[in-house]
Formats: sequence, C-alpha cells, structure tokens
Amino acid sequence: MRTVCTVLFLALTAGVHAQTWMAAPSMGTARTGAAAVVLDGRLVVMGGRDAAGTPLATAEAFDPASGWTPMPALRRARTDAAAAVLDGRIVLSGGRDDDGEPTDDIEVYDPEADRWESFDGLETEREGHGLATLGGTLIALGGADEEGSLLATSESYTGDWGPYSWTLDPARARFGMVTVGDDVVVVGGFSAFGPLQRVDRFTTDGASSSALSPLPTARGGLAVATDGAALFAVGGRDASDGVVTTVDRLGQVGGGWTTLPSLPVAREGAVAAVIGTELIVAGGSDAFGGVLASVVRLPIDGVAIGLPPHATSGALTLAGPNPTSGPTTVMLRLTAPGPARVRVLDALGREVAVLWDGIASPAPLRLGWRADVPAGVYGVWLEAPGVSETLLVTVAR
Repeated sequence: MRTVCTVLFLALTAGVHAQTWMAAPSMGTARTGAAAVVLDGRLVVMGGRDAAGTPLATAEAFDPASGWTPMPALRRARTDAAAAVLDGRIVLSGGRDDDGEPTDDIEVYDPEADRWESFDGLETEREGHGLATLGGTLIALGGADEEGSLLATSESYTGDWGPYSWTLDPARARFGMVTVGDDVVVVGGFSAFGPLQRVDRFTTDGASSSALSPLPTARGGLAVATDGAALFAVGGRDASDGVVTTVDRLGQVGGGWTTLPSLPVAREGAVAAVIGTELIVAGGSDAFGGVLASVVRLPIDGVAIGLPPHATSGALTLAGPNPTSGPTTVMLRLTAPGPARVRVLDALGREVAVLWDGIASPAPLRLGWRADVPAGVYGVWLEAPGVSETLLVTVAR
C-alpha cells in the first residue's frame, strides 16, 4: 500500500496520444472568415462567406458526440466578425455585411430563448478584429475600419461602449485573440507591412507585454485556440503569400513555441477550438482559394500528469457534466473507511479547490464543484491510502 503525495502537472503537452489529424463530420455550409466560440461544450460557428465571397447569415454548432446541428440564423449576414461569450450568451460583433462594408452592429444569442437579439453597437466599425471577455468586460480590439485603415485602438463595454486603454503596435487585422486566465493574448495578424510573428499579452490593468515568444513564422488569417493554459496557432497566410498547414503550440504563456503535426490541407480563415482533449479545426479557404466545409481534429493532452504508472480503482468518478460551463459533481467511493483528500488543480499544478479533506466511508459520497474558474482543463486528484486517481474535467465558457 502506498500513498502518492505529490502530483506534477506539466504545462500542456502533446505526446500521450498518437498525434494524427483525423476527419470529423463536415459543416453543413462551407465557409471561411467565420466567427466561433465554445459554449456548453459545443463549437458554435457563425457567419463567414461562401465561395462567391457572399457574407453568410447561417450558424451551426458542433457537438463531438453528435455532430453538427443548425442554429437560428443571424439577424445580419456578416463575415470577418468577432465573437465572445459573456454571461452564458454569445456576443457577435462587427464584420463586413452583405453591402461589403464594415459594420458596428452587434447581436447576441440567448440560449434560453434560442434566438439572436440586438445589442448596443460598437463605437467604431470593425472587421477582422478581436473580441474577448475579461473580468466581465467585453473588449474589442484592432481590425480595419470603413476606410480600410488598420486599427490599433480598443473599446470596452460595461453598460455602454467607450474607448479602452489597449493599443496594438503595429495596427493589425485578422489576428487570433483568446482569453487565457487573467490575460488576453493576441497572435499574429496582418499589419501594413505584411503578416506578423508578434504575440502580445494584455492584462486588466491596461498594460501590455510583447515579451511572449513570437510565432516561428509570420502569418495572418490564422485561427487561435486555447485550453486554458496552452495556445494553438493554426494555419493562415505567410509572408510569401502562401496558405500554410502549420500548427504551433505555446505550452504556457511566457514559454516557447513547438510545432505540432501539419494540417492535412492548408487553411486560411478557419476557426479552431479545444473541446475536451481534442483540437478542432473547421472551414476556411485552401491554398487554391476553395472554401471548405471539412473539419479535422487532433488529439492533444489536456494535462500531462507526472505519476508513475499505477492502476485505477474507480474510487473517483464523474457524476456531472464534462465538459461543463457550471457546477459539476464527482463521486468518491473508497473500499474501506479512511482518510481521503480530493483537490482540483489547474494545468500548472496550482490548487483551485478542495472538495474533500477528512475521513471517508465506503458509502458513495457526492462532491460538488462550482467550477467558477477560467476555461481550461483541470485535474480532480484523489489522495488516499493505496489510491491515487486523477480525473480530467474541461471547463468551457
């Protein structure tokens, strides 16, 4: 009998699963330049444009267990818009409308009502911009305006839209932008001088840092995803004006980039997301300008756990949703009475919750976790005499 007393959570890595891109069910509509978010464990893809360059008003959602389902049509067709999740609703901002002009229009999807509703518009028309939520605040950044000029400015919404302190240097559009913990990270994009390698981190205090490792190759029109700790930069167009198959991973904010298996087909203007332990990439344009409906997925390690090989006893099981966007439940059941400790750790090994610390009986014990943490993959770790088990739980926002 042995008690394992320490667990090392390494920065998200690739390696336990054989990393090979696999086909997933195709979207109902071929599209490039779409916006996307993860909501309730589903990838929601909105708008974009078709092979004729016409902006789309359609939206659809991908559940890894059941495939694609259509969603209510947008109020306004748009491409190169940006989306984020705020208070359980999808906010879709800006983009270029079917008149071919950038717009300041915003609409919001309410899952309970299952419809799109109007919302206060941006102060500035923007397309190819980024939208993120940080600390309950919506922040729109960069893009191009109605004159075609690249923007360095930002604006935020806390009841009304107004100027915000973040500034891009240089101004850029069609970059990747994601929230990672308490930071927003901007990756690549197109500046007036071409595609960028630059990776910038912005924080709630308004400060920005360019100290993050640059992309191995400059590119814009790329898709960027995160599992809460690592960043994934997918495809895009490089400085030679070629559409690339490159996929890179930044293991932790402040670390260095590593290269993952290349996409089966080059893509620009695709969308990407991490759902569970898979990187999902959908749509975009290929190297010949064809608009894609195809979807591919790559197994990744949500968390690598530095434990020696050991058998699992089933003492710890999930009884609630996974992925989850709210509370979930874990069941603890020991074979004999004894001390037990159940903790939740993030991908960097930091304790975020203690679900149980005391004597547990063989009777099933339900342990609730509020999961009021940033999106990402978390480990629920059981320590008990002769038992060490870890469950991975994905929190999606």
